[in-house]
Amino acid sequence: MKNNFILISGRPDTGKTELILLYCNQYPETTLLISEEYSEENIRKRGLNKKATVIGQDRFNEMNLSKYKTICIDYVELFDKEILQSIIQKSLNMGIIIIAVTMMRRDFKVNNIFQSIITL
Repeated sequence: MKNNFILISGRPDTGKTELILLYCNQYPETTLLISEEYSEENIRKRGLNKKATVIGQDRFNEMNLSKYKTICIDYVELFDKEILQSIIQKSLNMGIIIIAVTMMRRDFKVNNIFQSIITL
């Protein structure tokens, strides 16, 4: 089983969310977007395809993931650590690609919030 974890990091207002929305629109039926930064209504207003699925982290355990090839997470600092760990581990165990958005600090470093939750 192949595991893929893609991390998109950048300063505020540099297009990180826009990048994952473009990906979701390219593959709307096989990509799940989990967003804590924006409501579904706000994401749809930003141009998310009507066929794409968007949820908050609280609905993840209700989802049947079998049809998804990719899960996009926007953005990781807003997620509960245990829920984020569950999302990552379950997705990677199923061979689902994860694309996660994270904030870059002013010193251009990325917080290593994954060190304690990812065991590959």
